[in-house]
Amino acid sequence: MIHMDDLDLKIAKMHENQIYPSSRDIAQQMGIAASTVRRRMTRMFESGELESTMLVDVEEFPDLYITVVGILLSISPDRCVPEIKKIPSVLFLMGVTGKYDLIAVVVMTSRKMLSKVTRQLFDIEGVSSLETFVVIDNYGFRIPAGRLSELFEQEKK
Repeated sequence: MIHMDDLDLKIAKMHENQIYPSSRDIAQQMGIAASTVRRRMTRMFESGELESTMLVDVEEFPDLYITVVGILLSISPDRCVPEIKKIPSVLFLMGVTGKYDLIAVVVMTSRKMLSKVTRQLFDIEGVSSLETFVVIDNYGFRIPAGRLSELFEQEKK
Protein backbone atom coordinates (compact mmCIF):
# COMPACT_ATOMS: atom_id res chain seq x y z
CA MET A 1 0.00 0.00 0.00
CA ILE A 2 1.32 3.41 -0.95
CA HIS A 3 1.07 6.02 1.77
CA MET A 4 0.62 9.72 1.23
CA ASP A 5 3.87 11.63 0.86
CA ASP A 6 4.59 15.36 1.16
CA LEU A 7 3.57 16.05 -2.45
CA ASP A 8 0.28 14.17 -1.95
CA LEU A 9 -0.47 16.31 1.11
CA LYS A 10 0.31 19.52 -0.76
CA ILE A 11 -1.98 18.48 -3.64
CA ALA A 12 -4.74 17.58 -1.15
CA LYS A 13 -4.36 20.96 0.58
CA MET A 14 -4.64 22.80 -2.75
CA HIS A 15 -7.77 20.74 -3.49
CA GLU A 16 -9.22 21.57 -0.08
CA ASN A 17 -8.81 25.32 -0.52
CA GLN A 18 -10.83 25.51 -3.73
CA ILE A 19 -14.46 24.57 -4.33
CA TYR A 20 -13.94 22.98 -7.75
CA PRO A 21 -10.20 22.82 -8.35
CA SER A 22 -8.89 21.66 -11.69
CA SER A 23 -5.81 19.48 -11.96
CA ARG A 24 -4.37 22.10 -14.30
CA ASP A 25 -4.85 24.93 -11.76
CA ILE A 26 -3.30 22.91 -8.94
CA ALA A 27 -0.40 21.84 -11.17
CA GLN A 28 0.29 25.44 -12.22
CA GLN A 29 0.29 26.66 -8.63
CA MET A 30 2.64 23.88 -7.56
CA GLY A 31 4.87 23.91 -10.64
CA ILE A 32 4.26 20.25 -11.52
CA ALA A 33 2.54 18.43 -14.40
CA ALA A 34 -1.27 18.22 -14.46
CA SER A 35 -0.97 14.50 -15.19
CA THR A 36 0.94 14.09 -11.90
CA VAL A 37 -1.88 15.80 -10.02
CA ARG A 38 -4.58 13.70 -11.74
CA ARG A 39 -2.70 10.43 -11.21
CA ARG A 40 -2.03 11.12 -7.53
CA MET A 41 -5.55 12.40 -6.82
CA THR A 42 -7.06 9.33 -8.47
CA ARG A 43 -4.81 7.03 -6.44
CA MET A 44 -5.54 8.81 -3.16
CA PHE A 45 -9.33 8.76 -3.70
CA GLU A 46 -9.40 5.13 -4.89
CA SER A 47 -7.24 3.92 -1.98
CA GLY A 48 -9.37 5.75 0.58
CA GLU A 49 -6.44 7.86 1.78
CA LEU A 50 -8.40 10.93 0.75
CA GLU A 51 -12.07 11.70 0.45
CA SER A 52 -13.98 14.77 -0.52
CA THR A 53 -16.88 15.95 1.58
CA MET A 54 -18.76 19.13 2.35
CA LEU A 55 -18.57 20.17 5.99
CA VAL A 56 -21.38 21.97 7.80
CA ASP A 57 -20.78 24.49 10.58
CA VAL A 58 -22.76 23.11 13.53
CA GLU A 59 -23.38 26.64 14.77
CA GLU A 60 -25.87 26.95 11.90
CA PHE A 61 -27.96 24.30 13.73
CA PRO A 62 -28.28 25.56 17.31
CA ASP A 63 -30.63 22.69 18.25
CA LEU A 64 -27.95 20.05 17.68
CA TYR A 65 -26.39 18.40 20.71
CA ILE A 66 -22.74 17.46 20.36
CA THR A 67 -21.70 15.03 23.03
CA VAL A 68 -18.34 13.45 23.77
CA VAL A 69 -18.77 10.03 25.34
CA GLY A 70 -16.09 8.25 27.34
CA ILE A 71 -16.62 4.50 27.08
CA LEU A 72 -15.12 1.96 29.47
CA LEU A 73 -15.02 -1.61 28.19
CA SER A 74 -14.84 -4.97 29.94
CA ILE A 75 -13.71 -6.80 26.78
CA SER A 76 -11.46 -6.12 23.82
CA PRO A 77 -12.35 -3.04 21.76
CA ASP A 78 -12.18 -5.22 18.64
CA ARG A 79 -15.36 -6.93 19.79
CA CYS A 80 -17.27 -3.70 20.59
CA VAL A 81 -16.18 -1.18 17.96
CA PRO A 82 -18.11 -2.68 15.02
CA GLU A 83 -21.37 -2.49 17.00
CA ILE A 84 -20.73 1.04 18.26
CA LYS A 85 -19.98 2.24 14.73
CA LYS A 86 -23.45 1.04 13.64
CA ILE A 87 -25.13 3.71 15.77
CA PRO A 88 -26.00 6.48 13.27
CA SER A 89 -25.36 9.33 15.71
CA VAL A 90 -21.76 8.27 16.34
CA LEU A 91 -19.64 10.48 14.09
CA PHE A 92 -16.19 9.53 15.34
CA LEU A 93 -14.87 6.72 17.48
CA MET A 94 -11.31 6.61 18.80
CA GLY A 95 -9.29 4.31 21.03
CA VAL A 96 -7.52 6.35 23.70
CA THR A 97 -5.25 6.12 26.71
CA GLY A 98 -6.41 7.19 30.14
CA LYS A 99 -9.61 6.60 32.08
CA TYR A 100 -11.60 5.35 29.07
CA ASP A 101 -10.93 2.80 26.36
CA LEU A 102 -12.86 4.65 23.66
CA ILE A 103 -14.05 8.17 23.03
CA ALA A 104 -17.04 8.74 20.77
CA VAL A 105 -18.24 12.03 19.32
CA VAL A 106 -22.01 11.84 19.02
CA VAL A 107 -24.40 14.33 17.43
CA MET A 108 -28.08 14.37 18.30
CA THR A 109 -31.13 16.51 17.67
CA SER A 110 -32.72 16.18 21.11
CA ARG A 111 -32.18 15.11 24.70
CA LYS A 112 -34.50 12.21 23.95
CA MET A 113 -32.06 11.07 21.29
CA LEU A 114 -29.19 11.34 23.81
CA SER A 115 -31.09 8.98 26.09
CA LYS A 116 -31.68 6.58 23.18
CA VAL A 117 -28.00 6.57 22.15
CA THR A 118 -26.92 6.01 25.75
CA ARG A 119 -29.22 2.98 25.99
CA GLN A 120 -27.92 1.68 22.63
CA LEU A 121 -24.34 1.94 23.89
CA PHE A 122 -25.16 0.16 27.15
CA ASP A 123 -26.87 -2.64 25.21
CA ILE A 124 -23.58 -3.48 23.48
CA GLU A 125 -21.80 -6.43 25.05
CA GLY A 126 -18.62 -5.31 26.76
CA VAL A 127 -19.61 -1.69 27.45
CA SER A 128 -19.32 -1.41 31.22
CA SER A 129 -19.70 2.33 31.80
CA LEU A 130 -20.16 5.65 30.04
CA GLU A 131 -19.54 9.25 30.85
CA THR A 132 -21.12 11.91 28.66
CA PHE A 133 -19.86 15.43 28.13
CA VAL A 134 -22.41 17.67 26.42
CA VAL A 135 -20.60 20.38 24.46
CA ILE A 136 -21.76 23.87 25.44
CA ASP A 137 -19.30 25.91 23.35
CA ASN A 138 -18.08 24.90 19.92
CA TYR A 139 -14.89 26.29 18.44
CA GLY A 140 -14.98 25.27 14.81
CA PHE A 141 -16.35 21.72 14.86
CA ARG A 142 -17.88 20.84 11.50
CA ILE A 143 -19.92 17.80 10.48
CA PRO A 144 -19.94 16.09 7.07
CA ALA A 145 -23.14 17.21 5.33
CA GLY A 146 -24.09 13.64 4.41
CA ARG A 147 -23.90 12.46 8.03
CA LEU A 148 -25.98 15.43 9.18
CA SER A 149 -28.62 14.63 6.56
CA GLU A 150 -28.69 10.98 7.73
CA LEU A 151 -29.09 12.14 11.31
CA PHE A 152 -32.13 14.26 10.43
CA GLU A 153 -33.63 11.32 8.50
CA GLN A 154 -33.12 9.02 11.51
CA GLU A 155 -34.88 11.52 13.75
CA LYS A 156 -37.96 11.41 11.47
CA LYS A 157 -38.28 7.62 11.94
